[in-house]
Amino acid sequence: MLNRFQKYIADYHLLQDGDRVLVGLSGGADSVALLYLLRARGYACEAAHCNFHLRGEESMRDQTFVQQLCANWQIPLHQHDFATQEYASQNGISIEMAARELRYAWFEQLRQTLNCEAIAVAHHQNDQAETLLLNLLRGTGIRGLCGMKPKNARIIRPMLCFTRKEIEQLCREKGLKYVIDSTNADTSFKRNAIRKTLQQVNETDIRHFCRCRPPFASLSVARRGTYFRQPHRLKRPNGTYVRTPCALRLQRLANPRYFRGITLVWQAVRSPRFHGFH
Repeated sequence: MLNRFQKYIADYHLLQDGDRVLVGLSGGADSVALLYLLRARGYACEAAHCNFHLRGEESMRDQTFVQQLCANWQIPLHQHDFATQEYASQNGISIEMAARELRYAWFEQLRQTLNCEAIAVAHHQNDQAETLLLNLLRGTGIRGLCGMKPKNARIIRPMLCFTRKEIEQLCREKGLKYVIDSTNADTSFKRNAIRKTLQQVNETDIRHFCRCRPPFASLSVARRGTYFRQPHRLKRPNGTYVRTPCALRLQRLANPRYFRGITLVWQAVRSPRFHGFH
């Protein structure tokens, strides 16, 4: 995994040798594995932990765990407490959006203060699949189907080359401890409902879905427009069709592996077994 991790960083020009990196560290398996891999590759890491005070004792448990981990690994740690609910109310946005805005604003401020080259976050392929499906269900445009980029300004996502299972396997092999967010089991949240449904999908299809960027992602905006019509359908492997909520003529362009992945995952989410939005 370490070699694949470094290759992904090199392929997408995420970091250079000797770069100082600010790592978003929640204490979960994904961020712990990210910090472990960056540290193993010799990057100068500093950790940033956000306490949104949304989960009572669990929030303090996570903070204590991160403090102990960074002390053991001799990683400089920066912490910040947020009045997340108050911020959400003042701005008329969801708690999830409030946490996201607060987190990334603080990360960028801290990055500049510490003179770090990049902000590393631990999104992986399952997160990518969840994001793409959320966008599909909302009725996305072109940008939404491109998913999360490996690099977006100063934010980098070097874990997009791994699935959740691969990350958990790394943690087991290396004896990496981590904390578990109990709210991830709450399917009243849209993303959690999709996450539960994706557990029924073959991991290979998720990998293909996420690794093969849509072919139109590299096209100019003007050229993209020639490939989009409404309505259109995706063809299932058995030859039948499934309608998508977005106006995309994917079949003309799609890499077969991407096309198979997006079709199977979309079928799973729209099956009667999925109740996250009903």
